[in-house]
Amino acid sequence: MLKNNQAYLVAPPQGFTLLEVMISSVILTVSLLGIAGMYGFASKFSYEARQHTQAVYIANDMMERLRMSKIAWLKSVLLNEDSSYQLNINNQSTTVLFPECNKKQNCRYNDLILHDVTDWQQHLASAFPSSSASICLSLKRRETESAIDADLTVNWIINNADKSAMTPVLNVECGQNETGRRQYMMQMQL
Repeated sequence: MLKNNQAYLVAPPQGFTLLEVMISSVILTVSLLGIAGMYGFASKFSYEARQHTQAVYIANDMMERLRMSKIAWLKSVLLNEDSSYQLNINNQSTTVLFPECNKKQNCRYNDLILHDVTDWQQHLASAFPSSSASICLSLKRRETESAIDADLTVNWIINNADKSAMTPVLNVECGQNETGRRQYMMQMQL
């Protein structure tokens, strides 16, 4: 029997209250929404970085091919001293067929140039299939020597670009002037 002045020992309650569960679920929801938002930004920036990498690769490939076929360009396109040539390639235009010869045979210079231009056009179309892209190539032969100054600009459009995040372009004559326009320029003496 218990005496009147003794207290009963009561065990503390086990588990969580409803208020504690609701507060923890709100904290978890807010943190998961933040992570989901960061995922969207990361995928957008990785897409833009991929397109920029493609543009750099195309520009380097074109300059290397120009360097390898410099004689063909000098003997068929840039015949006179102080002559210049402008080439514009678009990924939306029709593809030119390859010439009959390949580089192992004795091809004419025009065939080698046509082969390179067709290859550049196909590479541009495969690198930017869902957006508008263009390449502007400007070649200028120097007066006294057989050197060529080459200016190359690769333009592409980022789909669903934010209108407030306009990127300035350096070559306004090349490519379409739209929201989301990106540009990569390269200059070289061949």
